[in-house]
Amino acid sequence: MGKKDYSYFRTLDWAGLKRWVKYGTDTDTNWQDLAMVLVERADEERENAYDKGRGEGYHHWDSN
Repeated sequence: MGKKDYSYFRTLDWAGLKRWVKYGTDTDTNWQDLAMVLVERADEERENAYDKGRGEGYHHWDSN
């Protein structure tokens, strides 16, 4: 079957990623790729949440 890699993990939603974290084995999981996808997905969601909050009149502590 081969190990699942970065491109495969990028296609999964959060629930799918959580299942791989919980049930993945060393024979079917490239753990570095899975970790990278989890970090990227978390960063994307954080940035999206920040962008949604930057509406009219919104003042964030690091904005000019």
